Amino acid sequence: MSHSVTNRDDRARCLALIVEGLARAAHHGGAERLISLSPLTLERALRQLGWDTVRIGEPYLNTGDGRRYAVLSMSATKPVVQTSVAA
Repeated sequence: MSHSVTNRDDRARCLALIVEGLARAAHHGGAERLISLSPLTLERALRQLGWDTVRIGEPYLNTGDGRRYAVLSMSATKPVVQTSVAA
């Protein structure tokens, strides 16, 4: 996502489009779930968008960038209920 997208609603809309596209491509390829190593902040953002995100294992601190990461798993199908993002 571009650093020029600074408005919270616009960033949420961009994230929703990105994740929906990834999930659609994975599902089209036969996947049922997606797994990623991601910053912890993504877990909350995905849940706010209605995805069934589950953390696998304990998070860890990357001493190189100071961020906490975790393995996340989520369905490869579009969530039934999504948080509304203003158009």
